[in-house]
Amino acid sequence: MDYPLVRRPQLYRFPVYLKYLILKRNSNVKFVSPTDISKDLKLSKESIRKDFQAISKEPGIPKKGRPVDQLISDLEEFLGYTEQTNAILIGAGNIGKALLSFNGFEDYKTKIIAAYDTNEEVVGTSVNGIPIYNLNDLKNVDKSVSVAIIAVPKENAQNVADQVMAVGIKAIYSLSPVYIVPKKDVIVETLDIASSIAYLLRKLKLKDGFKNDCRY
Repeated sequence: MDYPLVRRPQLYRFPVYLKYLILKRNSNVKFVSPTDISKDLKLSKESIRKDFQAISKEPGIPKKGRPVDQLISDLEEFLGYTEQTNAILIGAGNIGKALLSFNGFEDYKTKIIAAYDTNEEVVGTSVNGIPIYNLNDLKNVDKSVSVAIIAVPKENAQNVADQVMAVGIKAIYSLSPVYIVPKKDVIVETLDIASSIAYLLRKLKLKDGFKNDCRY
């Protein structure tokens, strides 16, 4: 299926829809409408309609909405969840260990198959069955890995990212609050908690002024 150009705010919303729809399916709900979703997720009906039009293979049914199973299938295909994505984690500190212990990645067809660190106290151990290797061994990373999650101090983030890119990994998800300079063909997504909190506080102060400004 050829998809139209999708904006960043839409991309934030799609995984939220997917989680919501899976819960509905588990509750034996067969159809949902933009009105239903709008009430539950506090999003505008117009945004929901446009989002589903962008990724759905079939139109909705008047007075019933869209089949939950079909929407889930369409979202999973669009988001690339139909095939497993192998990932690695670099930085097995407190945050890294928490990520290794988290089993929710499986819902998005993503699996962390290995972790790397420079701390000899954790190298050679495992968390949740995932082995932790020395960062010097990154050059031997499994060729099936397409995503690297970086959870290292900000002063080390660029150096680690450079090592990741050097072994051919094309997508980096960084938990380090610093801008990473990528190679031309590498995608970097950064979770900046400080910026997110600033956004939240600003939204709290303005409330209605942010009503239609939704990141997901």
